[in-house]
Amino acid sequence: MSSSAQEEYDRVLYPGAAHPQTHPDRLATLAILFGMQPMALDRCRVLEIGCTDGGNLIPMAYELPNAEFVGIDVSARSLEIGRECVRSLGLKNIRLLECDIMDLAEDLGAFDYIIAHGIYSWVPPAVRHKMLAICNAHLAAQGVAYISYNVYPGSHLRDLVRGMMRYHVQELDDVEAKRKQAVALLRFVKDAQPEDDLFRNILAAELARIEKYTPAAFYHDDLADGTTPFYFHQFIADAAQQGLQFLAEAAFAEMQEQAFAPAVVETLHALGGDRIAREQYRDFLNCRRFRQTLLCRREVPLGGPFAANVRRLFISARATPTTESVQLADGVLQEFSAPDGASITTGNPLFKAALLFLAEQSPRAFAFDALLDAAVARAHEHGFSRGHEEAANELAEALLALYAAPLVRFHVRAPRFVTDISERPMSSALVRWSLAKGLRSFTTLRHRTAAIDDPLAAQLILLLDGTRDREALVGALASFAQTGSLIRDTDGTPLKEEAELRKIIAAGLEENLRKLARMALLVQ
Repeated sequence: MSSSAQEEYDRVLYPGAAHPQTHPDRLATLAILFGMQPMALDRCRVLEIGCTDGGNLIPMAYELPNAEFVGIDVSARSLEIGRECVRSLGLKNIRLLECDIMDLAEDLGAFDYIIAHGIYSWVPPAVRHKMLAICNAHLAAQGVAYISYNVYPGSHLRDLVRGMMRYHVQELDDVEAKRKQAVALLRFVKDAQPEDDLFRNILAAELARIEKYTPAAFYHDDLADGTTPFYFHQFIADAAQQGLQFLAEAAFAEMQEQAFAPAVVETLHALGGDRIAREQYRDFLNCRRFRQTLLCRREVPLGGPFAANVRRLFISARATPTTESVQLADGVLQEFSAPDGASITTGNPLFKAALLFLAEQSPRAFAFDALLDAAVARAHEHGFSRGHEEAANELAEALLALYAAPLVRFHVRAPRFVTDISERPMSSALVRWSLAKGLRSFTTLRHRTAAIDDPLAAQLILLLDGTRDREALVGALASFAQTGSLIRDTDGTPLKEEAELRKIIAAGLEENLRKLARMALLVQ
């Protein structure tokens, strides 16, 4: 990268954040489904190119203390923020290096997972070539590389508004002013169009996307110089020149065809004679604008995805029953739905029993055999009579389809968080560090970003350092609430009486602890 790019990233810090799709757990899961033998997470080495302040990499290092993590970035200011966090947490398994991609040391060794999120489309051709060359030089034999990038045809729409915005804000320097003026321009142009006009609808969709951005992320992602989208086949051709091949998309659901009518699927397969062609035509059908592609070495034999390999994985829920009462009897239809609207309706007692068990135990993940045993035991009470092996095959096939939907999550290991609350509960040290720094959001032990707006709940998390029992927690929270006027009477008057505060806090403590457990914030 150029020195001017380094200066820009030092001047406007790109916000680090957890990206679940980049986690080694996700990458290893997909590798297994397609027939690879990836390194176990507890012993893996991970390289992140463009790690900013470590917001994505540090939570991985905290969760996997026996693995090794290396992050590189050009922004000295961002890296120092990350290093402060590393020092505070006492992590010994992560290094954050100030390094230009073009100058990456050759003696770093092999990595089982290489991550480059939000870099490839925002750097010059020589740097893109270097990124793929790094994967060629440093990816382990059964390693997986994750690279995200903007793609056509959908990025034509992004380019359309990007040009207008860049012209409009070219004289401005303040980051927030740029964002506000860019949004104002798009809203002005949108509102000038007739109702139900195609251009108006495009601008409305772009506005909805932009308004979710932080000013700094919007500045770098949409207003930066040299943003370059690609067609999928072009990216794969460039990767092939470095001895790499397409493994999968990090979002497995985006590789599926269920949303298309049968006639469309038939034509898609006629047009695309191989995986790459089908993926390219699928981009045309979906007007895709962004990809998160996984690569592996060319010589690795791939197949699948194999339902049989689901039996090597752990499974957790995304879906819950849409009714309070679930009838497991054969043939009685039951709907399960996920927060994003994905759903399935089934009358199969085994499938219903498995989904119900996962929903009841959420957010825990269970080894396939444990889930099978629990589901079969329940299903047998409602007329399910198939043998163990037949049931295992049937459940594996069903779970693969549910993962594609997506209505379940797959893992290669049970996540670190606990749901059984101990006598002296302990929250994630990383979350406590984030809240102590006054940050508005934090990363859970499921590698997802969350936030808590309630100051009393935030204080509870800070108090959960493993040294306090229930009585000590109630006392500390009562003192905090007393000084902050955080609990009020029915008429809105702040409650100050310690005995009353302790009574109210004690009554809700267990439920609040369970909420934190369901958020994957507790480690004991």
